[in-house]
Amino acid sequence: MKILLIAPAFYDYHDKIVAEAVLQGHEVVFFAERPARLLYSGAKKLPRALRDRVYDGYLRGILRHVEGQRFDRVLLIRGEIVRPWFVQALRAAQPGCRFVMYQWDSQRVVDFGAVLPLFDATLTFDPGDAERLGLPYLPLFYVRDYRIDPDSSRAEHDLTFVGSYHDERYETLKAVRAVCEAGGIVLESYVYIAWIDYMKLKLTGKRAPARADVSFAKLSQKDIVERYRRAASILDIENNKQVGLTMRTFEALATGRNLVTTNQVARRMLPELASRIVNLQRGALALTREQTRHRNADSAELDKYSIGSWLKTLLAA
Repeated sequence: MKILLIAPAFYDYHDKIVAEAVLQGHEVVFFAERPARLLYSGAKKLPRALRDRVYDGYLRGILRHVEGQRFDRVLLIRGEIVRPWFVQALRAAQPGCRFVMYQWDSQRVVDFGAVLPLFDATLTFDPGDAERLGLPYLPLFYVRDYRIDPDSSRAEHDLTFVGSYHDERYETLKAVRAVCEAGGIVLESYVYIAWIDYMKLKLTGKRAPARADVSFAKLSQKDIVERYRRAASILDIENNKQVGLTMRTFEALATGRNLVTTNQVARRMLPELASRIVNLQRGALALTREQTRHRNADSAELDKYSIGSWLKTLLAA
């Protein structure tokens, strides 16, 4: 099968998806869902008409690059700047091709309503969107790198957090840190923010995170896995605008560690793994060291949340 994949260039997940598709015997042509960061960020500040011209120019570039090629599947993941004219143009150029969209953001974050009718199948990671829009629910995945030694008995830290900066997430992390300090829980955290975004917060007078709390360098996947290896449990603080289970959820569980999460639906959505999930309630945080150190056997149920299973489901949709 020949696949045109348009997806976020987010960490190296797009590379992992391409690699998995190739492993499954497919040919893949990949394009990032939006222009490079500087062009994208600059365009966001323009009036809407000018911004759309920049984004549409990027999308026309994709059309030019694939002109004359024939695909069996067009797979769009998120598609933040994708507009109906682009999907219609692709469909006109690809008769007989099946168009599949996967949303790993809630519609409250990325409004995909305008392009929804143009796809043969759309699946979502958000159970709320699935119920409201009548879409199939497909949770996210973990990649093989996270299936490490499940023995955390010699962990250096009780709890570790790795994530990108978001104002509400940062405030929640500070509150969790206070709970940990009071309860004798050793918390290690790594919060990434792009230097340019940090400076924007400082220069515009908006509330910026403490410099000591953030880093300007992204961690590699190898570094993230190593941090997880050193911890007994992994902290997940989801975007409070959506309820879908994050990638971090499945990566944490894949390592054999416990998951400590603010997502209140995690235990309900993953009943077979609920014994390894600790819920934190925003506004009423409570956590003990025993909860972070409690051990449970690994579960073969994790296999259905692998990137391989996820991709097979999407391509069969």
